[in-house]
Amino acid sequence: MTEPTPTRPRRPLTRARLVGFVVLTLLLLWGLLEGALQVAAVVAGPQHHLPADGSLPEPDPAAFRVVAVGDSWVYGAESAPDEAFIEVFRRAASQRLGQPVQVYNLGVSASNSSQALLALAEVLEPVRPDLVVALTGANNQLHDTGVADAARLMGEDARVVPGLTWLSKLRTVRLARILWVSLAAPEAVEVTDRAGLGIAALPPPPPEHVTPVVNLPWWEFFAQRRYDVALTVLLDSPPPSDAPAVRGLRTAWEALLRAHLLRLDARDAASPVVVEELIDEALALGGDDVAAHEARAVLAELRGRPRLARAHRARAALAEGNPFLAELARGRVLVELEAWDGARAWLLAVQRAQPGQLEALVALAHLPVTVRTDAVEQLLYDGPRGLVTPPEYLEWHLQSSGMVDRAVGSLGDPDPNEPWPLRTARARSLELLGEPAAEAWVELLGTAATPWQTDEAVAGILRTAAPDAEVPAPVGPLGLLASAHRADRAGDCVLAVERAREALLLGASHRALEAGAGACLPRPVTWVLGEMVLQRTEPLDVAALVAGARPPGTPATPAFAALRRRASDITDPAWRPLAEALAGRAPIDGPDPAVRWLAEGLAHARRDRPQAALAAWAAAASGSGDPWARTLARGLGAALAGDAVDAQRQLLAAHAVSPGQLELLRALQSLPASARSPATDDVLAGAPVGELTRAEWVDWYRLRGDAAAAELAAELPWEPRTVIPWDAPAPPANELADTWLALRTSGGVPAAAAPKATPLLVRQLDAMHRLAQSQGGAFVALTYPFPSGHHAAVRETVLAGAAERGYPVLDLYGDFAAAFSQPEWEALRTPGDHVNATGYARMGEQLAAWAEEKGLLRQR
Repeated sequence: MTEPTPTRPRRPLTRARLVGFVVLTLLLLWGLLEGALQVAAVVAGPQHHLPADGSLPEPDPAAFRVVAVGDSWVYGAESAPDEAFIEVFRRAASQRLGQPVQVYNLGVSASNSSQALLALAEVLEPVRPDLVVALTGANNQLHDTGVADAARLMGEDARVVPGLTWLSKLRTVRLARILWVSLAAPEAVEVTDRAGLGIAALPPPPPEHVTPVVNLPWWEFFAQRRYDVALTVLLDSPPPSDAPAVRGLRTAWEALLRAHLLRLDARDAASPVVVEELIDEALALGGDDVAAHEARAVLAELRGRPRLARAHRARAALAEGNPFLAELARGRVLVELEAWDGARAWLLAVQRAQPGQLEALVALAHLPVTVRTDAVEQLLYDGPRGLVTPPEYLEWHLQSSGMVDRAVGSLGDPDPNEPWPLRTARARSLELLGEPAAEAWVELLGTAATPWQTDEAVAGILRTAAPDAEVPAPVGPLGLLASAHRADRAGDCVLAVERAREALLLGASHRALEAGAGACLPRPVTWVLGEMVLQRTEPLDVAALVAGARPPGTPATPAFAALRRRASDITDPAWRPLAEALAGRAPIDGPDPAVRWLAEGLAHARRDRPQAALAAWAAAASGSGDPWARTLARGLGAALAGDAVDAQRQLLAAHAVSPGQLELLRALQSLPASARSPATDDVLAGAPVGELTRAEWVDWYRLRGDAAAAELAAELPWEPRTVIPWDAPAPPANELADTWLALRTSGGVPAAAAPKATPLLVRQLDAMHRLAQSQGGAFVALTYPFPSGHHAAVRETVLAGAAERGYPVLDLYGDFAAAFSQPEWEALRTPGDHVNATGYARMGEQLAAWAEEKGLLRQR
C-alpha cells in the first residue's frame, strides 16, 4: 500500500507578508503605468514646440544657449537692439567661449514676473538653455496679468515643486501632481500676495459688462461730441419737474457742456467763473454729482492742471450720478495710476456702450502691450468716432501710433480764423518736428485772451527760446514747469526746485516734470518733491476705484473729505476739534465726544504726555460718538501701550476709511517689525496724505528709515506751522486707560512674530530656477541697477528670497552703487527710467564675468 505523499504545511499569512505582497503589487502596477506613459510619450513625440510664426529661431546644438526673461530692461528699452545688456553679454560670452552664443530675448515691456515665468515655461524644453537669466518684478504692482496661470503652473508642474524637482521626468509623478492639484489641493493655485511685490493686492476688476447709458434728451449729441447742439437741446428741453435733483442734473450738465465748449474755444460758452458757479449750484442741489465733478476736471485740464483734473475725476468715479461718465472717469484715473487690469475692464465697458469714445480710446492707447487684448487692439485700430477736432486728432495719433508726421498731418492746412487750440497745436507740431518754434509761441502770446492761454504761450516760449534769449516770467502751472526745466538746463538748481514745487502745487503733471528734468532735478529730488506735493490733495483709493464702489463706512461729508487733506479751515463743529489738533493748535470743544477726546489725545502725544494721551484716547474709545474716531483712538492707544495685535486690528480698520492718516501710519510704524502683519506692511509702503509741514515730512521719512529722503525734504522750501501752547489737564482715567497703562509699564504684550507670506516674486524666481535645473541649465536672477526707492525694494525682496530659497543672484544694484558716485549713477538714467548704453554695457559685462566665475563659459 503506497503511502500518501506528505503535504507541505501552509505558512500562516502574517501581516508582514501581506504588506510585502501589497507593496510588490503596487510597484509592479506603478512600473507598468510608468512604462505605458513613457511609451505613449515616445509615440506622441515632443509636445513642446517653438511658436509656429517663426518669431524664435530653432536652437543651435553647437551654441551656448541663453534664455532671458523679464520686462523692458531685458528687452533693452531706450537703446539700439545691439546695446541691450543681453546682447552685450552674448558678444562677451562668445569671445570667452570661442563658440557661438545663442540668445533668446523674451523681455517684454511692462510685463510682470508671472508673464516672465510663463514665457520661460513655453520655450524651456524645445530650447534646453544652458543659462536662464531673469530680471523682473518692477511691474508686479501695476497689473495682475498671468498671475493665475503662473500659479497653476507652479502647482501642477512637478519640475517646480520642492521635493519633486528631480523626480519630474517620471510621468507618473507629473500625473499624480496634476490630479492632486486638480482634485484635492485648491490652495496650490492661490494667487494672494499680501507681502508685496507680487500682485498689487487690489480687488479683481469687474466682470465683462456694458456701461449703462441714460438716454437724456441731449445724450446723442454729447456722444457725437457736438457740445453746442447738446447745450441748445438741454436749454430748450422743459424739465419734467421743479424738484431739486432735476434742477441739479440740468445744472451739472450745463456746466459740463459749457466746460467742453470752453476747452474747444467756442465763443458762446460763458466764462470759467460762470461754469464754476454752475458746478457749485449743481453739487448743492444733487441729481448728478458725477457730471459736476467731470465739469471741474475739464476746467482743470483747460487751465493746465492735469493733477487736479485727476483728483476731480476720482471724485466723479465714486459719486452719485451718470454711470457712463463715472465709469469713463474711473478708467481714465486707473490708467494714470497704472492699475492696468482695472483700467482696461472699465474702459472696455465704456466702449461697448459707446464705441469710438475718444477719451476712452486715448486712455486705452496708454495701456502697455502686455495687458492689451484683441478687443483693445481692434478698438485702437478702428479709431475715434464723432466730431473730433484737429487738435484732438493730433493727440490721438501721438498716443495711439506715436507717428509724429502722421499726427502733424492731421492738422490740415492753416486758416486765418482758427481757434486757439488749433493754433497752439500748430506751434506744438513745430516742436515735435524739431523745427524752430519760439517765434510761433511769441506770436500766440500777443493774441492770448485768457490767463490759461497766456500760461500756455509763455510755457512754449520758455521751452523753445534760446538759452540767452529774454523770456517772459511764468504765470501759471505750465509756465512754471517750463521755467523749472529751463533753470535746470542752465544749472540754477535753487530756482529749478522752487519753480518745480510751485508748478506741482498748482496742479502740473509730476510725470511731465520728471520727463524734462536734468542734473538739478534728479529722480530722488523729483520723487520726494512729487510725493510731498501729490499727497496734499484728497488721497486716491485705488482699490475702491477698481471695485467701483465707495469703501464701506466712509463718511461722505465734505468736512471729513477736507479733514483727510488736513485742511485747517473746516467749519463743521463736529470735526473742528480734530482739524485744530492736526494743524498743531489747541483742540477746541465740539459736539462729538469721540472726536474731541481723539483730538486732545493727539495734542497730548505731540507734547510727549503719553499717560494723558492714553487717558484721552481711552475716553474716546469707550464713550459715544463717531465710530471712525473711536476706532482710530483705540488703535492709537493700543499701539502706544504696546498691544500690537489690537493696534493693528483697529488701525487697519480706520485706514480703510481714511487712507494715509499720518498719525495712524506713525502708530503702525512704531510697532515691532516682527509683529506687523502683511496687511500692515502694505499700508506702510504708502505715504501720508494732506497738508503736511516740512518737519512732519522729515519726521516721517526718518521714521521710515529713509535718511536720504529726509535730508532732501529738510532742504525743500515748505510753509511752517505755528504751534499754540496747550496745557489742558489730562482726562480722568477709566478701565481701558488703566489696562493700557498697565501694559505700558509692564512692557506691553509680547510681540509674537507675525506669519509672513513668501512674496510671489520670490516663489516665481524659485520656480524659474527649478525649471532651468530640470533641463540641466543654470539660472541667475538680476537686480535692477537703478537708484530709486521702488527698484531698491524689489532688490531687497530678490536678495531675501535668494537667502530663503537658494537661487543665484547677480546684484547689479549693488555693483552700480559701488562703481558710480550718486551723480554718475543718476547720469545713466534715461527719460523712461532705464539706463543708457553705458549702463546696459556694464550690465552685460558683469553678467559675462559672473558666468565665467561660475564656470559656465568653459569650452565644451
